[in-house]
Amino acid sequence: VTHLAAKDARLANWLHGEHRVQAPVLAFPMAGDAARRIFLERWPDLVKRADQLRDDGFDTVIVAPFSDVSAPKRAAGQLAEFRAEVLLFVEALEEITLRESNKPDRIWRKRRLEGGQFALELTTEGEVVQQTWIVRHHDGVIPENAREDGGATHYKCAMAIRTDTATSPQPLHVFFPTSLMVPLPVLLHATLELDSSRKLLNENSSANAHVLEGLATFMAASLEELADAELLPDPVARLNLAEKIPKDLSIFEERLFEEAAHRRLVE
Repeated sequence: VTHLAAKDARLANWLHGEHRVQAPVLAFPMAGDAARRIFLERWPDLVKRADQLRDDGFDTVIVAPFSDVSAPKRAAGQLAEFRAEVLLFVEALEEITLRESNKPDRIWRKRRLEGGQFALELTTEGEVVQQTWIVRHHDGVIPENAREDGGATHYKCAMAIRTDTATSPQPLHVFFPTSLMVPLPVLLHATLELDSSRKLLNENSSANAHVLEGLATFMAASLEELADAELLPDPVARLNLAEKIPKDLSIFEERLFEEAAHRRLVE
């Protein structure tokens, strides 16, 4: 990291400036013949399992050996945070199976219905629970003056509302749930920049403010569209705050109510 900072003034400022930021260090996966030889020597059972999955038809298989005895527990905890709703945000995904040792498989499937609705089928030990959701997606452009060097030029966001039961307030999702609760009866997702914990917004991001404003505008427009199509009863109720919104989402709140004020959300 120090070597990279010597070549990049902005990174150097982050590391050594007045508001020092700890550099995130990620473990990158190994791939290729050399990696295979290393894995065969140290973890032959994992390589065998990966080969079986490839033979089963999977295009991509990632093998991740645990480094210590506490790692499996941490991995199980992270897996427990994984939610079936991620299928609503990733349009290319239709099914996810979660398999843990000594636990029944959890199978999540997504089916497209009419009117932009989706059914999620959650199966555990033969018991199937079905949810129905209205989902809207949006792709937006990040202005050049808000882009990081080499960073994203576009963002994606989504709004999902349960139609078979009331939608309770949910954390803001960046695929996975963050620690930022959105106290509205909707489920929201946006491709925001997060800190190294993957739970909070990156306070050094110049793009996040634009993405949050875009998410708010998109939500207000989607509620208006659903009201006009008579697909959602009482859409204005989706603006009822159950509690104070987190400070990090204040930009979203301000823009949301500005946009909603001139939308047709009530008859």
